[in-house]
Amino acid sequence: MKIMFNNRGLVLAYDELTDTYIIKSPTGESQRYDNPLIAWNDYITTLDVMVRKQIGDMFEREHKNRYTGKPETNNT
Repeated sequence: MKIMFNNRGLVLAYDELTDTYIIKSPTGESQRYDNPLIAWNDYITTLDVMVRKQIGDMFEREHKNRYTGKPETNNT
């Protein structure tokens, strides 16, 4: 198996024995694809969601809006 991409524990690999593309998540789940374009689309979409969540969590820790990054205002 040849690892093509590995980012934040999310792996896109090519399995030469079965001629398939595999996405492995950090939790160990995996999905196989015959079409490399579909595999890439699912990989990059999953990675995008992971990174957006990490950024949102970082903003919240900094008391900012998780979607805009703007400081939260306290209107009490």
